[in-house]
Amino acid sequence: SGFTESFDTYSDLALWMPFTSDETPDYIDKGPIGNDGSQTTAASQPTWSSADGGVYDFDGVDDYVTIGNPSSVQFTTAFTLISWVSSGTATDQRIISKDDASSNRSYADFLSSIRGYGVVVWRSGSAEVLYSNDTNIFNGAWHQFATTYDSGGLTVYVDGSQRNTSATGTAIDNDSANLEIGRRQDSAQYFDGTLGSVSLYSSALTAAQIGAIYTNTAPTYGISP
Repeated sequence: SGFTESFDTYSDLALWMPFTSDETPDYIDKGPIGNDGSQTTAASQPTWSSADGGVYDFDGVDDYVTIGNPSSVQFTTAFTLISWVSSGTATDQRIISKDDASSNRSYADFLSSIRGYGVVVWRSGSAEVLYSNDTNIFNGAWHQFATTYDSGGLTVYVDGSQRNTSATGTAIDNDSANLEIGRRQDSAQYFDGTLGSVSLYSSALTAAQIGAIYTNTAPTYGISP
């Protein structure tokens, strides 16, 4: 759910999963590249519902989707991550993650139990973390979370509004961890909640574009922006 055709034409769309139908065990990338996800283990398959235009519920125990490591998501100089999320569980949990918690660590966004929405990137093996510092995101309501990264650094958004920025960015590590939705690759920090859509871009969208996507998609989730 979440996107209209006018927004999937933004340049550099690397992944777009609107979850409008039950595609288990496949999770179809409806953008131009076709970075489809999969989950062939039945116990780890998120559960689809037609609510809010189509959503997947992740159980916080073992549910996740893997996309693999296609070159189109091996971001090094710029990216945008956007997702619609509902969670009522105040735990540390991954949304979009390319990180095996060992020697292959590139980027991830996540929910922090004490600091709200967050993002981490690795540069020469060192982590840079940025938080939104929101305290009310674990209220079971729908929220749009977004991160952009380029030479200007990291910026995080909640519900279409900028929350925090970092210093100037340099190239992030291009390691071989799989891109996954709903967990860290070492079987940790499983997402516990509902995802309405996930999208990735290989460029940093502007604040105006992030805001426009929020305004356009919020009514799907019963929100009047």
